[in-house]
Amino acid sequence: MSDPKTIGNVKIILMGVVIVTVIDVCGSLISRTAHIPYAWFGIATFLTYVTLGYRGARDRSLLAIAVIGLIVCTFDATVGWAVSALLGPGRVPSSGAAHKIAIVVTTVTSVGTGTLIWLASAISFKYLHRGSTPSSTS
Repeated sequence: MSDPKTIGNVKIILMGVVIVTVIDVCGSLISRTAHIPYAWFGIATFLTYVTLGYRGARDRSLLAIAVIGLIVCTFDATVGWAVSALLGPGRVPSSGAAHKIAIVVTTVTSVGTGTLIWLASAISFKYLHRGSTPSSTS
C-alpha cells in the first residue's frame, strides 16, 4: 500500500466519498427543513464527479479514473441513498417486488451515469492537455 499511485487513488476515493456524504447529509437536512427539492443537490454531486474526474486524470489512466468513479458512485448510490432515506427525502415507498426492481434499476442507472461522468471528465482533461507533461498541467 506504500505505492504512491495506490495512495493517490485511495485519497481520491476517500475525498469523493466524504464530499458526496456531506452533500447527501446537508442536502437531506436542507431539503427537509427548507422544503427545497432534494434533486437540486444532485447538481453539487454532478460537479463533484466532474471536478474529481478531471483533476484525477492528471496522472492516472482512464481505466483508473473509471474504477475510482465506479467505487465513489457505487458508494453514493447505496450508502448515500440510505443516508438520505434515513434523513427524509430519499425514501422510496415500499410495495413488494416493484419496489425492489425500482431500487435496483435506479442504483444501476446512477452508478453507470456517474461513472460515465467521471470518465468523460477525465477524457476532457486528457484531450485538453495532450502533449503536456503531468507537471505542466498543475
